Amino acid sequence: MTKYCKSMAMLIAAVMIVLLSSCSSKPKYESMIPDDSAVLIRLDVKQMAEQCNFEKSDVKDKMLKAVDGEGKSAEAKKVLKKVIEDPAELGVDLRVPVLACVSSKGDGSTTVFAEMHDADKLTQFINAAGTQGSVKTHEGLSFLYDNGVLLAYNDNVLCITTQNDSEERAVKAAHKLLGGEEASTISQSDDVDRLLSSDGIATFLIRGELYEMPELKSELAKTPMPKGLNLKDMSVLCDIQSKKGSVVCTVDLLTKSDAWKAYIDQSDKLLQPITDDLLQYASKKGMAMMANIDGKAWVSNVKDNPSFKALVGEEAGMAERVAMAEKLMSTVNGNMVVCINKLDMANNDIQAGCYVKTTDSSIADMAQPLLGTVAKVGYKDNTSYIAMTQAADPLQAVAEPFSKGDVKGKFYFYLDFSLFKGLASMARTGVQAMALKGVTDTFSNMEIVYLGGGKTEMTLNLCQADKYPLESLMEAVSANLN
Repeated sequence: MTKYCKSMAMLIAAVMIVLLSSCSSKPKYESMIPDDSAVLIRLDVKQMAEQCNFEKSDVKDKMLKAVDGEGKSAEAKKVLKKVIEDPAELGVDLRVPVLACVSSKGDGSTTVFAEMHDADKLTQFINAAGTQGSVKTHEGLSFLYDNGVLLAYNDNVLCITTQNDSEERAVKAAHKLLGGEEASTISQSDDVDRLLSSDGIATFLIRGELYEMPELKSELAKTPMPKGLNLKDMSVLCDIQSKKGSVVCTVDLLTKSDAWKAYIDQSDKLLQPITDDLLQYASKKGMAMMANIDGKAWVSNVKDNPSFKALVGEEAGMAERVAMAEKLMSTVNGNMVVCINKLDMANNDIQAGCYVKTTDSSIADMAQPLLGTVAKVGYKDNTSYIAMTQAADPLQAVAEPFSKGDVKGKFYFYLDFSLFKGLASMARTGVQAMALKGVTDTFSNMEIVYLGGGKTEMTLNLCQADKYPLESLMEAVSANLN
């Protein structure tokens, strides 16, 4: 089975060689999605093929050469080369996105769906290139079973299932699944419809059923939820868009629950749009987190939350510490900026700070005896600050500051990866140094924005702005192929 999977992996990569034509967004397996699916993953192989740019790389030629070096029969090599030259010869229609479904039963069972293009061609390939015997057939179903993994297909749909079951029972279940005898109700949900209608290169849907998994359910039972909220009523949709020079990941909280909608709306009111205040202390060449917080509203919202009460517990002295935290948080009234502007470990030059709009000096008064020897702590013009800086004035603007036009949303996080360039020389091993260099040579910057309404957007920008991320990855793979 290992050799078989290795061959299949090679062919999945080979499918990306050619530009595939468009197809319907509603796959034939839509009505077969198991109702107990907790996590669904949609992969758009067509986009991957377009963005990898195989035809302009030398990966295809190297793969053909690699096949010659395989210890396979002449017939097997012929079949492999045929598929590499024309992926349609595999018989699986990867113009239609592939869908993986992870069960909520907690047994690790997973089902992967793909549409078929030509069942006879897939059978021919498996029989010629596989190592676990020939494809078997049973009442119109073709299948291959090995050690709890079943690959089964008919003329329309292919599925791969992992389950602790006998071959006979696994094949019987596949008959019912691919024959449409187990009509799916999950496919009629708005959440799954959004997943299947997404146009990202990869999309993930985490359903509330995930929290019904035995391990998670027992842990979550220890932490009570706010009144009226049930995790089963909440799904998370993560859509990944790949563009030239960047990857954009959008995360949406999906719910039909009025209680959840009200909770999200109430939480959003704790964060106001970020203003110009304090942005001048954070450098665009470093790392920064920014938000505009109504401290009193935050304390009022959190103090009676049962989840918060369960989190803090009843340890000795905890009530006093919580009361102090509530008092300090209540003074926050406006922008908060936490930043690292410089990280030069070799010269012991670390420049960082926390700047907060507050109604009084309580935060600075608390921090002074604790941090006054390592940082400049103070309160001026309704700004409390803890600053590690070589500047004489801790409220002096940095050289390349953020401006209002740079900041979006109700929460903003930014990281310029060049901040870590100096750390490579301090790495303890060559592997660590190589990893740091790889990160700083590949990624330019990243930002995470909470837009409100349960929607968050993360953008990762690459150093090579004129290439797709997968195109750059393919070049790296090609460079390491013999």
